[in-house]
Amino acid sequence: MRLTNPDIAAISVFLKIGEYEFVQRYTRLRPKRDGLALIDKPNGECVFLDGIDCTIQAVKPRQQIFPRHGRMQNKSLTAFDTAEGFETPQKTPCGMTRNLALSQMN
Repeated sequence: MRLTNPDIAAISVFLKIGEYEFVQRYTRLRPKRDGLALIDKPNGECVFLDGIDCTIQAVKPRQQIFPRHGRMQNKSLTAFDTAEGFETPQKTPCGMTRNLALSQMN
């Protein structure tokens, strides 16, 4: 999941460290070099996952996900939910997601 500047600021304040230290210690460059993401543990879990608990739950980044059962849902994602490289769908004026509207045009 791409981290935004507000995500970086909120998490670094929560951890009581500077933003530079947070970026150096807990982030990596995304595969397409289009932003930063949280690093993973060697087993693929989020670096902030402790058992089944998120240690930064209060400031965990939120991301909109693809539709389920015809509705858009907004929830916090875990390492198991995140799909690198997917963009947040954008709604068109008629209520369709942008990706769906484009696919119907072709």
